[in-house]
Amino acid sequence: MKWSMDIIEKIAKRKAILFLGAGISANAVSLDGKSILRLGNSLCG
Repeated sequence: MKWSMDIIEKIAKRKAILFLGAGISANAVSLDGKSILRLGNSLCG
């Protein structure tokens, strides 16, 4: 997910509330583009 600088600045200045639900990791990727869920699974077993 790419975040706009406006959102990043508002979060940094505590002008926004960041709510992350349980499904946030479903589409999460590392900096090199690999799925976080796959990475987690390979580390666990």
